[in-house]
Amino acid sequence: MEKSKKAESLFYQNLNCAQSVLMTFGPELGLNEGLCIKITEAFGGGVAHQGKTCGAIIGALMVLGLRYGRGTIIDINQQEKVDKLAKIFIKKFEEKFYYTNCKELINVDISTKDRLEKARETNIFKNCGGIVKTTVEIIEGIMD
Repeated sequence: MEKSKKAESLFYQNLNCAQSVLMTFGPELGLNEGLCIKITEAFGGGVAHQGKTCGAIIGALMVLGLRYGRGTIIDINQQEKVDKLAKIFIKKFEEKFYYTNCKELINVDISTKDRLEKARETNIFKNCGGIVKTTVEIIEGIMD
């Protein structure tokens, strides 16, 4: 299965956006699935359902860091590479979706328990699978 479809499928299996993106790449980057889920647990709904930065973006940045990040304190060149790729990724994400915050992407404030429950009841997150899928497509397009 291609990675973008795998990520979308994972999202619809009750994983959040960050979990779906990281789990798609995690095993090839040295992380088992359980660790991918744990690392990204708090990033659903724009960081703990606060509507902040979309979890798919956070998962993507984690993937870039794992793939290209420095493995030592002194290897500053790798940090510059990750920063460059992260900026390219964010620009492409914004070109596609305009917004980077969950609240704007889904056009609903989910920062309270009542609002989150209402959003779930009305299936407001149904379009997030497409965001996750596109996020993975963008990552694949910028990684060498």
